[in-house]
Amino acid sequence: MENLRKIKVYIPSNPTNNVGGIEQIFNDLSNYLKQKKIRLNFIFPEKGKNIYLGNYHAFPNLKMGVSKGEDVIVTGHLTVFSIFSLLFLTIKKAKIHYFPFWHDPLLHAKNRPIKKIIMLLFDFFILRFALKGCEKVWYLTSYEKKGLLKLCKTESILSQYSIPLSKSLKNKIEKTKPIQKKYDFLFVGRDAPNKNLNFFIDLASRNLERKFLAISDINKRIYELPENLVVKNNLSLSDFVENLMMSKYLVVPSLYESFSKVSLEALYAGLFVISTNNVKGEEKFINFENYISLNKIEDLYDLSDLPKIKSLDINSLRKNHLFDEDFCFSKITNEFSLKNV
Repeated sequence: MENLRKIKVYIPSNPTNNVGGIEQIFNDLSNYLKQKKIRLNFIFPEKGKNIYLGNYHAFPNLKMGVSKGEDVIVTGHLTVFSIFSLLFLTIKKAKIHYFPFWHDPLLHAKNRPIKKIIMLLFDFFILRFALKGCEKVWYLTSYEKKGLLKLCKTESILSQYSIPLSKSLKNKIEKTKPIQKKYDFLFVGRDAPNKNLNFFIDLASRNLERKFLAISDINKRIYELPENLVVKNNLSLSDFVENLMMSKYLVVPSLYESFSKVSLEALYAGLFVISTNNVKGEEKFINFENYISLNKIEDLYDLSDLPKIKSLDINSLRKNHLFDEDFCFSKITNEFSLKNV
């Protein structure tokens, strides 16, 4: 039997469903680590079981026992599932490797005082307690590091990593021949408050002569959508890449975001990405010539100031190490390799 290192991962939902950024990232990481003889066993809430609170079940599925000193991974920030997983594993004295994708809790609860109080209590009591029991806390950006340092007070447990393109998507983009641009502006993301989808719909309504595409789970009963806005969802990888490459600009209007994986994908595909420093992963993108940073996303209402599409040295652009799995996942691989058991 093949010798594999097995690591339990406590994650808010099934990563194979690709319902969100965290799930997609860990699905990619899982596929990558298999090649390195490291297997991730995902533990996530199951619908219809346990106690249900908000978006996630309150208690993890704990059928798989955890032993003292065992290496485990916990993901997510400010979800009920993550909170209970952290507390449970801290009590069990497991060696927790935490990937929080940390946001300032005040951004989560803008104009919602009760939620703000709950989130502050979580960050400054529960999370602070849990961080003391963590073997390592993994962060993406300097913003995330700064926030975590306020809670754990020590830099020794912090370690930075990067998020690359998945090999399958990278290959699909490279094999897709240049496509005539059909859409001026593209939005990709869930219909969640922090994604600021309302802005994109409003931008389309103000510019009826332009073509807009949203790859999203938009509820058409809630929104009044202009005719120049096309909505698509549940696309295959091939269809996603094709629609990506049929667009000129990707708009990322998020109110807050740890990292925008779709920005990385769009940059690699040669699109121009428009965003603000609300996306904290911007520090990794800012030096790309096809990345446009605005002071505030509302500046995009004046399209006359938008830089014109120019030809890119796509081969040179794609050599950036941020797209490379080996570079981005090397620290994580070394941490969990069999030689460290």
